[in-house]
Amino acid sequence: MSGNIPRMKPIRGKASERSVLRRYLIGSAVWAVLFLVMPTELKPVWYSLFGWTSVVVAGIRVRKLPANIRKPASLIIVAGALALAGGIVRFVDSEIRGIDYPFPSFADAFSFVSVGLFLVAILSIVKTRVERITLDPLLDAIIGGVAVALLQWTLVLLPYLQSSTAPLAHKLTNCVYAALSLLLVVAALLALVSGAQRSVSNRLLAAGLVATFALDLVATLVTAGRLGTEARLYVAPLAFIFAVAGLLHPSVVLLTSRPSDPTLLRRLTNRRISILALALLTPPVLILVELLAGKTSGLALPALAALALAPLVVTRLGRLVRQNELLAETEESLRHVGERLVGAETTQDIIHVITVGAEQVLGKNFLSADLRTEFTLDSTSPQQLSAAASFFLDDASELADGQHGLPSAGQLQAHPGPDGSIINVGAVRIRPDLRAAFLVRSKHALSDVEHNAVLALCRESAIAFRSVDLTEQQVLQRSEERFGALIDNSSDIVLVLQEDLSCSYISPVAARLLGYPAISFKEFDLLALVHRDDRTAALSLIKHAKQGSSETSEVRLRHFAGTYAWFEIGGTDLSDDPSINGLVLNAREIGDRKMAEERLLHSEARFKALVQNSTDLVIVLDPCGSIRYASPSVEAAVELPAEQIHGRQMGDVFAESTLPIEALLDPSQPVHGWNSAAIEFGFRSLTGDWRVLETTLTDLRDEPAVGGLVLNARDITDRKHMDDLLLHQANHDELTGLPNRRRLLDLLTQTLQRNSGTTTVSALLIDIDNFKEINDSLGHAFGDRLLLAIAARLTGLLDPGDAAARIGGDEFVVAFERAHGEKPTTDLCEHILTTLSAPFIIEGRELSVTASAGLAFDHDRSNSAELLLQNADTAMYKAKGLGKRQVVVFESFMHTATFDRLELRADLARAVAQEQFEAFYQPIVQLETRKIVGAEALVRWRHPERGLVGPGLFIPLAEESGLIAPIGEFMLNTACTDLGAWRHEFGQLVEDFTISVNLSVQQLHDRRIVGKVSDILERTGLPAERLVLEVTESTLITDTEMIASTMQQLRSFGTRLAIDDFGTGYSSLGYIQQFEFDVLKIDKTFVDDLDSFTNQRIVTAVLQLAEQLGVKTIAEGIEEELQGELLKALGCKLGQGYLYAKPMPANEFRELLQTNWAEQGQTPEAQEQFS
Repeated sequence: MSGNIPRMKPIRGKASERSVLRRYLIGSAVWAVLFLVMPTELKPVWYSLFGWTSVVVAGIRVRKLPANIRKPASLIIVAGALALAGGIVRFVDSEIRGIDYPFPSFADAFSFVSVGLFLVAILSIVKTRVERITLDPLLDAIIGGVAVALLQWTLVLLPYLQSSTAPLAHKLTNCVYAALSLLLVVAALLALVSGAQRSVSNRLLAAGLVATFALDLVATLVTAGRLGTEARLYVAPLAFIFAVAGLLHPSVVLLTSRPSDPTLLRRLTNRRISILALALLTPPVLILVELLAGKTSGLALPALAALALAPLVVTRLGRLVRQNELLAETEESLRHVGERLVGAETTQDIIHVITVGAEQVLGKNFLSADLRTEFTLDSTSPQQLSAAASFFLDDASELADGQHGLPSAGQLQAHPGPDGSIINVGAVRIRPDLRAAFLVRSKHALSDVEHNAVLALCRESAIAFRSVDLTEQQVLQRSEERFGALIDNSSDIVLVLQEDLSCSYISPVAARLLGYPAISFKEFDLLALVHRDDRTAALSLIKHAKQGSSETSEVRLRHFAGTYAWFEIGGTDLSDDPSINGLVLNAREIGDRKMAEERLLHSEARFKALVQNSTDLVIVLDPCGSIRYASPSVEAAVELPAEQIHGRQMGDVFAESTLPIEALLDPSQPVHGWNSAAIEFGFRSLTGDWRVLETTLTDLRDEPAVGGLVLNARDITDRKHMDDLLLHQANHDELTGLPNRRRLLDLLTQTLQRNSGTTTVSALLIDIDNFKEINDSLGHAFGDRLLLAIAARLTGLLDPGDAAARIGGDEFVVAFERAHGEKPTTDLCEHILTTLSAPFIIEGRELSVTASAGLAFDHDRSNSAELLLQNADTAMYKAKGLGKRQVVVFESFMHTATFDRLELRADLARAVAQEQFEAFYQPIVQLETRKIVGAEALVRWRHPERGLVGPGLFIPLAEESGLIAPIGEFMLNTACTDLGAWRHEFGQLVEDFTISVNLSVQQLHDRRIVGKVSDILERTGLPAERLVLEVTESTLITDTEMIASTMQQLRSFGTRLAIDDFGTGYSSLGYIQQFEFDVLKIDKTFVDDLDSFTNQRIVTAVLQLAEQLGVKTIAEGIEEELQGELLKALGCKLGQGYLYAKPMPANEFRELLQTNWAEQGQTPEAQEQFS
C-alpha cells in the first residue's frame, strides 16, 4: 500500500486546489449578488472586504507554488494589496477633505506603485520563459501597444483633455494612469507573443489585465464626470476575481514554462496576419470615423500612428516570411536526415548522418559536430576535436563514469568556448544503461529554430540508436538461440572437461543416446562409462587433444541398460577461451557404422550363399554374348548341366528366346536405358513347355569384379497363368461365365471401331420381370440356377459374332452386328423373349418367366459403347412402364423421359418433406343396393408445377428411393383423421363405416409399425375395427414369419386386414392359409374378362375359398354394369370401381356420401360390412 501513496498525492493535491478554486468562485458569485442588492453607501466597504479576502486566499495559495512562480505571483498579490490600500487611503482622504472622490490624491501613489509591481511581475514571467527577449516579440508588443494607445487616446483621453474643465493636476494624473495602463498592455502583449504553455491560468490572468486596463479607462471617465464614482466598484472586482482565480487554478504551475514548440510563434499563420492587419487598419478606420463625424481636429494622431505602424508591420511581416522560409528549410533538412537514418545499419552510419545533418540545419553558424557514446567518451583524446572543445570531453568522460548528469531530455547545455564559439551539448538516451552526447560547436548562440533542430537531431539519433541496438540484440539472441538449438538437437554428444577431467557441460542428447533418465554434468564421469578395454585409448585421446592433436578414437560407452555403444570421440582444447575454459569433446554414435563394417566382412560369403541357393536366375554375359556365370537355379530352369551352360551363347541355352540379346550387346546402343527395367521374355524348355522369365539388366562391364551384363531373372510362368485367370474373372460373370459389363463394353467398342458404318450394331438389354419375387420366395440358390438356365438358353439362340453378357443381377445384354438393318434384329429380339418365356425345369419345379427388353441401334458409329448400352437401358425401362413382356426400340425422346423421371424422383423427396400429398377416396359399395359402406384411401401427389400426379408414376419411384414408408404413414394418418371427422359430423350414419389403407412392404418390415398404427388410432379417436389395412399378396411371400407376426399384432387390437390383388402372385392357397386376415380383394385382371369362362371359374374359386376361411370378398376395378351383375350372380357382395365412382378428394367424397344417403332414404341403419 505504501508504494501507492506517492502516486496518490498529486491527484489529491489537484483535487484540493480545484476545491479551493470552486469555493472561491462560489463565494465571489455570492458576494456579487449581495453587492448588487445592498445600499450604495455600503458597497465600498463590501468591495474592500472582498478584495482583502481575495488577497489573503491568493497569498495562502502562493506559499505552495514552485519557487520560479512564487516571485511573480507574490508581486501580483502585493500589487493587488497596494491597490486596495490606495482605495482605503482615498476613502480616508475623502472623509478628511469632505470630498466625495478626492483626485488627485496621495492614494494615487499606491495605484502607481501597484501598476508598477504588476508590470514587474509580467516582465519577470517573460524573462523566466525566454532566456533573452528577441526583436520579434518586441515588434509584436510595440505594434499592439501603438494600436491600443491610439484607441485609448483617440476615444478617451483626447476628448477628455480637450473638453474637460478639470484642473491641470487632474489631467496630468490621468495621463500618468493612461501611460501606466498602456505599459501594462505592452507588457501583456510581450508575455503573450514571447510564448507560453496554453493553460486556463494564463487566460484568467490575461482577463485580469484586461479588467485592469478597463478600470483605468473607467477611472478616467469618472474623473471627467462622465461616469459616477460607483462605476469603479463594478469593474474593479473583476480584476481581483480573474487574477486570484488564475493563481488558484492548478495550471498556474505552467505560468513560466516555455512553449512546447517555440517555432509556432514564428510561423506565418492566418491568425497572426489577421492581428497585424487589424493593427495596421486601426488608424485608417479612426480617421474614417472622424471624417464621417465631421471632426478634423483629431486626425493628426491617427495619421502619426499610421506612419508609425506601417513600417513596423511591414518589418514584422518580412521577418515572419524569412523565419518561415528558414523553418521550411530546417524541416526539409530534418526530413532528409530522418530518411537517411532509416537506412543506417551501424553506429558509425548514425554518427555520420547526424553530424552532416547538423551542418545542414545550422548553415553558416556551424563549426563542428560529434556524437559520442559511453564507449567512446573515455577513449577520445582531446586532440580529436578543437582545443575549444577539449575541456568538455573531460566533462563528458566524467559523465560516462557517473560523476555528473547529462542534460535532461529536450534541453541543450550551452558552454562558451575559449575562441568565442558556443559548444552545445544534448543528451541522447539510447536505453537506461547506455547513453550518448551530441556535441555541436557554433559561431554564436543558437536561435530558437536552430535550438529545436539540434534537439530534433538528438531525438532522431536516439531512435536510430535504439533501432540499431535492438537489431543487434535480436541478432545476438537469435544467434545464441540457434547455436543452443543446434547443440541441443545435435546427434553428437558435446561435453566440456576441466583440467581434473570433471565435466562442466554436457549436451542434452547424452540422455537419449546413453539411455539415462537425466544426466547432470556435475555427476557425469566419462572414464567411468568407458569400457575398461578402451580406457587407455580414451586417456591417450585426452592427452593428445590437450597438445593440439585432432585425431579421433573409437571407444565404447556404457548404456543405462548395461550394454555398450560405440562412439567416435574427438577433442579440441579451448582452455584459453574464457567462454568455454575447458577441453571440448565431441562424441558421435557409430554403432550403425560398426555394424555395417561387420556386415561388410561377411557380405561376400553371404552373397555367394544367397546366389547359390536362390531360386532367381543370375546370369553374367560377356561382351560377346557368352555366358560367363550362371547360378545353379539356371541349371534347373533350362534342365542342362553346368558344363553345357558356361561359355555358350545365350540363344543356344534358352531355345526360341524372345530376349533381344543382339540389341543389348550392340555397342552403338546405350545400355543404361535397360537398367532397372523389368524385361519379360519367353523360351522353350527341353520338355516343350513355354516358360516366361522376368529379368532386370545391369551393365557391369566396367566393373573389374564382374566385367559383363548381369541378368537377374525369375520364372513367372505360373504368375502369368494366374494373371490370365484373374483377367478372365475380371471380365466375366462369376455365375454364368458370360462376359460382364466391363468386357461387354470392350467388345462393343471393338465392334464399333472395327466397322466404319457398313453394318448395324445393336444392343439388346433384357431384364427378367419380377425376378426379385422369385429370389424372395424360392431362395437365392434357386434364382442362381434359373439365371444359369437363362444364360444357357440365351447363348444357344445367338449366331457367331454375336455376344451375350450378364451385367447385373437379372439383366442380360446381347450385342448384334447385322447387315440388313433394324427389322431382322427386332424380329430376332422378339424371338429371344418368346424363347425365354418357355417354362424352365429347375430342381424338378416347372417355372415360367417373362422379360422386358430395350433395343438400341447404331447405324453410323455416332455412339460410344457406353451410350449404346445406356440407350438400351432406357428403352428397357420404357418397356417396363408399358406393362413389361415386350421389346421397345430406343427413340431419342426417351432421354427426355429418363431425365424427367430423375427430376421427378428429386421432387419426390421435397414432396415428402413439404407434405404435398392428398388422400383421394374411392367408395366401397354393396353390389345389391349400391350403398356406400366404406372407402379405400388412395394417395395423390399435388405437384407445385406438374399439378396432380397419379400413383402409377411416383409410387415405383417412392419404392425405389425408400420414401414409400413416410408416404404410407401420411396416408394412414390422413385417412384415420378424415374418418374420425366424418364420424363426429354424421354420427350414426357412419358408425360402421370402414376406411381401407394400403400398407407397403417397407412398412410391414418396420418393427415400429404396430406402435405407429396404435398411436394414430389413439390420436384420431377412430375405433380399431373401422380401419382396414391392405397388403398385396406378393408381400406375404417375403420374410413370412416376421410378416405373420406383425399381422397378428395388428389384428390383436381390432384392426382388420385385407389381402389385395389376390390371385396374381406366386403363392399357393396353402401358403395364404398361414396368415390371419379378414378380407380378400379380387384383382381387376380377373374382373376385366369376367365374361370368359376361365375368369368366372377363378372368381368362383376365390369366393368359395373366402367362404371356407370365413372372410369377406371385395371385387376391384368394376367399370361396366355387366361386370357388376355377373359378380352379384356369382355371390360377391361388395365391390368398387369407376362404375360407382372414381377416387376423389375428401370434400367431394363427403358430398358423395350425403348424396348416397339421400338416394338410400337417409336411413341411419348400419350395414355391417365385416361382421
